[in-house]
Amino acid sequence: SRGRVGPVWLLVAQKASRGRHRSKRDYCLSIDAKTASLFAAATEMAGILGGAEEGHLAALRRFGRELGIAFQIVEDVLDFTGDDEKLGKPMGSDLRQGLITLPTLCYLEKADDDTAVNAVLSGQRDEEHVRAAMEAVRSSGAIEASLAEARNHVRRSKEALAGLPGDSSRQMLSSLAEFVVQRGR
Repeated sequence: SRGRVGPVWLLVAQKASRGRHRSKRDYCLSIDAKTASLFAAATEMAGILGGAEEGHLAALRRFGRELGIAFQIVEDVLDFTGDDEKLGKPMGSDLRQGLITLPTLCYLEKADDDTAVNAVLSGQRDEEHVRAAMEAVRSSGAIEASLAEARNHVRRSKEALAGLPGDSSRQMLSSLAEFVVQRGR
């Protein structure tokens, strides 16, 4: 039942938060309900199918959760730094929808009273305002701060693997975790 409640809560939370300045805690709760829970379920299911014992399943869940958080943070960074073709959507899509992701939150923590970002979050989502807001976020150090946070979650995901058997399996999962943050560069 928890898996069914998460996505519903997420949709309600996203609609309620459009254009509002959320906290990092709210952001983390949102991506935990969205991406991290999916990754945790997938890694746990792999363990179940492989016959893992309960302690190893808990480690796999933790690995998946931390990896899912890192993945979503990098995904949100790519919305500012990526390529439209590779993303499969126009850059700045989150800002255009009024969604406040970690790069924007990191920016807003440091900004005094930025008119470009606040204008977009207040509904002025024409190309000129979005472009100015994206440039402000990119040039502020918010991207680097967000990637550092993603790397912290990758580190925690790899720590969760420490008690698992099978050197080659651990190494493959560790490499997967590293790939998640490498794609953000």
